[in-house]
Amino acid sequence: MKKIYSTLVMLFLIVASMAQIREIKGVVHDENDKPMSGVTVYVPETGAGTITGSQGNYSIKVPGPKAEISFSFMGYKTLKLKAGDPKAKFDIIKLSPDNLLFDEVVVVGYGTQKKVNLLGSAENVSVKDLENRPLTSASMALQGTIAGIDVVQNSGQPGEDQGSIRIRGVSSIENVNEPLVLIDGVEGDINLVNPKDIESMSVLKDASSAAIYGNRAAAGVVLITTKSGQGSGKLKVTYNGSFSLQEATALPEPVKVLEYLDLKEEMFLYNGEIKNFDSDREKYISGERVSVNYYLRHFRIAPMHDHYLNMSMGGKNYNGSISIGYGKQDGVLKGTDNEKISFRSNTSMYSNNRKFFATLNLSGYRKDMTSTAMGTNQTIQDIHRAGPTSIFKAYNGLYGFYGRHMGQLEAGGRTKNISNQLTAKISVGIEPVKDLKIQGSFATVYFNSRNDQFVAPIYTVGDLYGDVQNKVASFIEIKNSTTLSTTTELTATYKKRIKRHDISALIGASQYWWRNEWEMARRDNMSSFTPSLNMGDPATQVNDNAINERATRSLFARIGYSFDDRYLFEVNARYDGSSRFYNKKWGLFPSVAAGWRISEETFFKDTGISNYIDNLKLRVSWGRLGNEYISSNYTGYPTLSTDSYYDFNGTQVAGAAITSLSNKDTSWETSEQTNIGIDIGIWNRFSLTADIFYKKTTDMLMKLPIPPSLIGNVNGGPYQNAGSMENKGLELTLNYRQTYRNKMYFDATFTTSFLRNKVLDLSGVSPVINASLPIVHMEGAPVGSFYGYRMAGVYQFDDFSWQNNSDPSVPLEERVYKLKEDRPVPSEGSPRPGDLKFADLSGPDGVPDGKIDLDYDREIIGDPFPDVSMSLNLNWGWKGIDFNMFWQTVLGRDMYNQGPMVVPFYNDNGNVWKEMVDKRWTADNPTNSNPRLNYDSKTANTRSSYYIFDASFLRLKNIELGYSLPERWTAKLHMSKIRIYAGIQNAWTLTNFPGWDPERPSTNIASEVYPQVRIYNFGLNIGF
Repeated sequence: MKKIYSTLVMLFLIVASMAQIREIKGVVHDENDKPMSGVTVYVPETGAGTITGSQGNYSIKVPGPKAEISFSFMGYKTLKLKAGDPKAKFDIIKLSPDNLLFDEVVVVGYGTQKKVNLLGSAENVSVKDLENRPLTSASMALQGTIAGIDVVQNSGQPGEDQGSIRIRGVSSIENVNEPLVLIDGVEGDINLVNPKDIESMSVLKDASSAAIYGNRAAAGVVLITTKSGQGSGKLKVTYNGSFSLQEATALPEPVKVLEYLDLKEEMFLYNGEIKNFDSDREKYISGERVSVNYYLRHFRIAPMHDHYLNMSMGGKNYNGSISIGYGKQDGVLKGTDNEKISFRSNTSMYSNNRKFFATLNLSGYRKDMTSTAMGTNQTIQDIHRAGPTSIFKAYNGLYGFYGRHMGQLEAGGRTKNISNQLTAKISVGIEPVKDLKIQGSFATVYFNSRNDQFVAPIYTVGDLYGDVQNKVASFIEIKNSTTLSTTTELTATYKKRIKRHDISALIGASQYWWRNEWEMARRDNMSSFTPSLNMGDPATQVNDNAINERATRSLFARIGYSFDDRYLFEVNARYDGSSRFYNKKWGLFPSVAAGWRISEETFFKDTGISNYIDNLKLRVSWGRLGNEYISSNYTGYPTLSTDSYYDFNGTQVAGAAITSLSNKDTSWETSEQTNIGIDIGIWNRFSLTADIFYKKTTDMLMKLPIPPSLIGNVNGGPYQNAGSMENKGLELTLNYRQTYRNKMYFDATFTTSFLRNKVLDLSGVSPVINASLPIVHMEGAPVGSFYGYRMAGVYQFDDFSWQNNSDPSVPLEERVYKLKEDRPVPSEGSPRPGDLKFADLSGPDGVPDGKIDLDYDREIIGDPFPDVSMSLNLNWGWKGIDFNMFWQTVLGRDMYNQGPMVVPFYNDNGNVWKEMVDKRWTADNPTNSNPRLNYDSKTANTRSSYYIFDASFLRLKNIELGYSLPERWTAKLHMSKIRIYAGIQNAWTLTNFPGWDPERPSTNIASEVYPQVRIYNFGLNIGF
């Protein structure tokens, strides 16, 4: 009887439970009442989930009327409904666009956070705005998009056009100042990612948001997530193709041949050498000789095309994405180009209850870059140095000295770099109990780069008839570098909400290993035009190789807590060990952060101001980060060189010698940063984010100068923890987004940054002067400041005396000038009227001594950091038409520019820059601002403030117009999207920087820079 009773009770409970389970089905629409595919429908109580189909339909089972169902899709507000809510209309669910920017999700270290709850200074890059820009490197996607990030494009050369990224300034003198870049959680090169593969990109700027990465995050962190499949189980295919034309944004204009000859005659006249001048002017007038414009011979309008294909699919238990990219870019300088191929595959599998998952990420990248045989810098320098009277090509077909680059191109001479990268990562995760997730991953990166430089054995001529011939010093040099790295990580995360309390925790461990092998081989005196080592002279053979290894191990943790979504707290800590250090391998890097969402307080909601301000949050954080990225992998060991020779009884004997000292106590460079921020949302349309920060770097890793008598090398000292530096600044971001009833939308983003950098301490060796560049590190001044003589005007006739008591009737060409006794005497060159004059600042006794010399009369002459940076991004769309404008401005940045063309008649026969002609000093125009046109080998490289230019600029970085065909048309073609577009990159620039483009790294102080390019772009987006 009891068994029968028990059975009846069980049957009753089962039936009752089944009666509670119900199926809910319907369709999800967007704000325009169109079906939405790929919407996630999720029941937190059971973990059940599904994705809407191509027509927005869904079906899901719930355990009872109190069960909550959420509908979520990127870019839309998440909708949460109770299954038994009588007001809920499940047959037609309508999602609203997420205009409130603070509801967006930001990828942070080992997870994601809603921006509304974010405590650190972290920002998302709007990848959608970048989709159709002709970006050849992903680093340029960061330029002007986020306040506090300074991205300067290194060059316009194909394959070398990546940007130098600085987040909140420069933190170190000899350490790497580039941020840590993680691509799907794997450390990598941002420029080896196809920009079109990027799903999201976020930047961690302050110490609290980046501290979870500890030793690698002192210069900030860039987190990139690539595309993965999502959808209704159907295959989705998209294609993006573009064709572009490129031209140099700016090139200095040389004077034409007759004016060139007149100016050269003027130079000889003022130099007292007019009797040695033979102009050949009549030969150019008669046509017997023809002038050459080397710029027209070497620069061109260059094509570029890019193609990208992506296939993705997703369902309840899986999602996947495969992409292939191909691009070919010819350079505006003949003999330069770049070809690249990329692929990426991301696949994820999930269990039915989403308690287990596995992910496999595979990617590859191949770059084939070609440049001129002697390098683009040498080629462009020679273009500047080749005046219109230089011989480009003789009658017999051989090229002149300055035309040899074109001769090399025709003979097969070139520099070719081929690089390949393969990355693989596997991750598995499990949720053993509710709210606890454990995940492990292993990643490996293989990278190989081979650089072949071949200078062919051609002949050059010294005259038009080819009677004087010289053989070019030919050689072949091959360098091969192979790098293998692995990353192993294990993390456990816990998230729990108990009434009004939110608790989260993370603990993890990581190990990184890196090994590089490098070898080089070279032979000179090539016997043929075949680029092979076998064709070189064996007697000139040179071989070299090197192997380096390093590794780090880390433990890290994070604890977060919030009460009622009003009071937010977070603590991070990372304990890192590095093989680079000997005795002091380990460092602890903590951070703390707190936030207060004032807009969630009752007193705020009860006031009328809440009708206008819908979000108000204060943030404060502090953190400490480490840096170990120096050039040496073995700071605790001295460097031995086997290239040394010793004299034993008059005989040279090979041996080894210490060329670099070590310091076993060298340890982490440390950066501490404090950040205070405020986030404001107004009318659900406007948002303002403001941050002020102070960052101080101590124990900077530096090589301090040592006496040359110690090991024969003044720069051979060990790395030491010496010196300190500070960065402080203000960052503002203002956003506006609005969608109107007529389906028109408009959004705008304005950013501005103010940064000040100062070197605080250099351990008693200030100033540290760069031996080859006009750059100095000096206490109390910005790091890397420009350094040289201060221009004090131009020497005039009354600064000199000459024959017959300075008789003005003595012809200019016959005068023998002598500097007057009360005028400072320069140590370089013999000045004449019209030459640059420099200030006598000091002497051995601390006062001006009547001499201009390097030891006492140089000072800081320029600041490479801008006073303010700003950007404005505008988007507008209506009925399939979309329009974008991206403006960028940099104010108050100085730039040093010296070399051929800036120095006229360089090497006696260089070009003359037209910009200088009307401004020059002459006897009839004795200006005190610009010197005469003259070349003097003794003063051509004298560093002075005359070569400092204002590099401020306002640039229309990108303008684009597109049109998407209506869906009713594309549906007939069985396509989901057809869009055509056209745009211009670097469309227009307003600047006082003459002759060249103002955008270049501050260390690139020479005139032979590869020009930046303007790109006219035409493209097509299609989807199936």
